Amino acid sequence: MRRSKLAVLACAALLGCGGPDVATVSHTAAAEGFFRGVFGCDPNAIDAYGSEDVVVSYPIFQALYGTSKIEGREAVKEFAANFCRKWGDPRITVEQSVEEEDRVVLVWSFSAVDGAAAATAPNAAPRESWGGISAFRMDEQGKVTEEVGEESAPGPVARLRSGGE
Repeated sequence: MRRSKLAVLACAALLGCGGPDVATVSHTAAAEGFFRGVFGCDPNAIDAYGSEDVVVSYPIFQALYGTSKIEGREAVKEFAANFCRKWGDPRITVEQSVEEEDRVVLVWSFSAVDGAAAATAPNAAPRESWGGISAFRMDEQGKVTEEVGEESAPGPVARLRSGGE
């Protein structure tokens, strides 16, 4: 018996009932789920939505890690764990999405509190914000095989609202 997309997502998000049946989830929902898993601190979503050999690439990785990409689901989960130690209380907004065949593009904004600042002054730590655009490629099972992104501060939506400066 196939469950509706809404039922699968509600079950996974609210009840923790074994994760989504990826075959019933749209590519956009899978890409967003993966993105939120990586940057929103949910390793179970990385397992649910990422292929075993997923590759994630952002320009900032070169400066941070000496390579432009992170390869493999376990390496992505390790990156996510480190990212979430650095950035607390993550808030992700998907501003726009486009899906075509096995590709998805998300325009997103992100804000979080620096973990070190929050540890010393939990109520006074300022929120940092940025945004970006990420392109995803999906495999035949509907899992993310590739995420290529570009991040900026302020994010693309904020720049558009301010007149593109």
